[in-house]
Amino acid sequence: MWESIAQILTGPNAFIILCFLGFLAIIIWLLSKSGVLKINTNAFQLGGSDIERDIIRQQLDYCLLHLQGLEANLPKPDGYNEYLGQLIVEKIYDEFVNWVTFNHINKSEAYISLKQERIINILRQYTVKDEFRSEEFENMVRTDIKKIIEDLIKIREIYK
Repeated sequence: MWESIAQILTGPNAFIILCFLGFLAIIIWLLSKSGVLKINTNAFQLGGSDIERDIIRQQLDYCLLHLQGLEANLPKPDGYNEYLGQLIVEKIYDEFVNWVTFNHINKSEAYISLKQERIINILRQYTVKDEFRSEEFENMVRTDIKKIIEDLIKIREIYK
């Protein structure tokens, strides 16, 4: 095999063959960069990384905007601590960042239930007002978390 390669590279058509191989490498690179060609093996991944970054960026932007809007629209009882509210939003956002970056979000009831309980536990850990510990508020949060998970899945499906 090496002898054949040596003969080809030292033969009269070596320059043409090298130009063709270089041209082929450039075409493969352009196709992978545009997202047309994607090769994913255990050793390496070629193409698709820009698309994956766009998906993650879109999902994280959606999560942050949704959480900020939700916190802004919550009723503010007497003695509401704005800084504590922002801390809770950041803690929940950190949890969403983990979900999105590990890329294992799915629609199964067990998954959604587990993630709902994780967010409820964060809220219980940081809230001191009874209004935010009520069963009605927790049900609203559970419904909202399910909607967020479904929307994150929809964002990923748009790119496929």
